[in-house]
Amino acid sequence: MLRIYFGERVLLLTPEETPGAAGTATVDSAEALRAAALSFHRSEKARLILNMAAQCDTTLLLEGAFRLIRTGGGVVRRADGALLLIHRRGVWDLPKGWIDPGETLEACAVREVEEETGVTGLTVTRPLLVTYHTYEDKGGLVLKENHWFAMETTFEGALRPQTEEDIAGAEWVTPSDLDRHLAHTHPSIRDVLQFYLGR
Repeated sequence: MLRIYFGERVLLLTPEETPGAAGTATVDSAEALRAAALSFHRSEKARLILNMAAQCDTTLLLEGAFRLIRTGGGVVRRADGALLLIHRRGVWDLPKGWIDPGETLEACAVREVEEETGVTGLTVTRPLLVTYHTYEDKGGLVLKENHWFAMETTFEGALRPQTEEDIAGAEWVTPSDLDRHLAHTHPSIRDVLQFYLGR
């Protein structure tokens, strides 16, 4: 099941052939998904479930329905087990950013962590998950497809938040203190951290 967040609200896209698929409608084209997503965006519903027709290719469907932007980002663990968070636009977040031309998602994730926090010596240990969130721009919907990677570092230097990217701070957070930060973050970031921690 693919989750697309509209702020705190969520559109769930599930394959039609999934046992128990209980969507309110079936989408069989990018145009149908675009119309349903825009309608949901302009509504006050907290949640919408759509079934994706069996013949649809998920990537083509998303690329046709939205202006798709791919990003890479990371959950960084220090040697003592603390995790790296940034504070951007009033909420706790994870470092991430747009892919440069010719760059791999993994390389993008490492570069963005370094640029946004000053942390170096990063080793990618595994891919995590892909999250989606959207917003309206010029009458259409932009979909951010965020590819997340687990990383480790022995970095012990000072953190340098990238203020020109609206990052007000960066902080190492112990797992025991993480829930306090998760109360003030985006739902997709909660999904990433809970997946990382196996919750």
